[in-house]
Parts: sequence; structure tokens; C-alpha cells
Amino acid sequence: MIYGQSAEGRYLTIILILKGNKVRVITARDMDYKERHLFKYREG
Repeated sequence: MIYGQSAEGRYLTIILILKGNKVRVITARDMDYKERHLFKYREG
């Protein structure tokens, strides 16, 4: 699971799997309030 911010400013949660040397994105969605709060807290 990856948390990040897009170039447009959206806060996203991305679910992915690793298979060998490949990365497969399963889903990506906007963070909910709790995730966004924790992300901002950890980023400083």
C-alpha cells in the first residue's frame, strides 16, 4: 500500500502487488479523512 499526493494535489491510496520484477496496480482511490490526517502528520 502506498500513500501519496498527485501533481494535481489529490491525496491517494494505491494498492499494488509485486510479481517478480513487475508492479501491478490493483486499485487507487482518494484517501479518507483519517488517512489524509496521518499522511500530513508524518510528512511534517
